[in-house]
Amino acid sequence: GLQPEILEQVPEGLAKKGLSLEVWKRYTGQLRDINMLENDIGCCPAIACIALLSPCILLTGCCCCYLCKMHAKQVLKWDDAFRAWQAKFNEELEPLGIFVK
Repeated sequence: GLQPEILEQVPEGLAKKGLSLEVWKRYTGQLRDINMLENDIGCCPAIACIALLSPCILLTGCCCCYLCKMHAKQVLKWDDAFRAWQAKFNEELEPLGIFVK
């Protein structure tokens, strides 16, 4: 995540290019919200839990496919939100000669 001190002050190089604190806070706040969409757990720990708790190997295999599919949906949701944020931020930054990648 983003450290609070990063959110409170525009980095020097960006400030010299003309990026305002208002714009910086708006987009870093949006990025923080988007990053909350990402589920850090993933499917691998879930597979281990199921393997340990499930007496049935067949059930483990079926759940694995389901959990990985659910995780992929979560990642795609984050990716879509991040790309939209990046496009909007670049529209704001382009007149300053700055781009986020």
